[in-house]
Amino acid sequence: RLGGVGLDSCESDVRAGHLISNIHSGFVTLAKESTIIYPSNIDVYIGTYASTTSLYIARILTDLKIPQISYGAGSQDLSKK
Repeated sequence: RLGGVGLDSCESDVRAGHLISNIHSGFVTLAKESTIIYPSNIDVYIGTYASTTSLYIARILTDLKIPQISYGAGSQDLSKK
């Protein structure tokens, strides 16, 4: 089964980090209709186009061992994360 969830961080590195941290710590529950999306079922995050936000999120996702694909981020610092 394949699906996706969109999260709006309002172009804020800190807000994006808080959203992801809150989802994986259980402070926020993701649900669609009556179906709960458990953090353990999240295999990858599609990151933002901004390198600064992608770098900020990469620190969190690295600890969670979850990969991030950032379609527009071009920083060399992301090449081996």
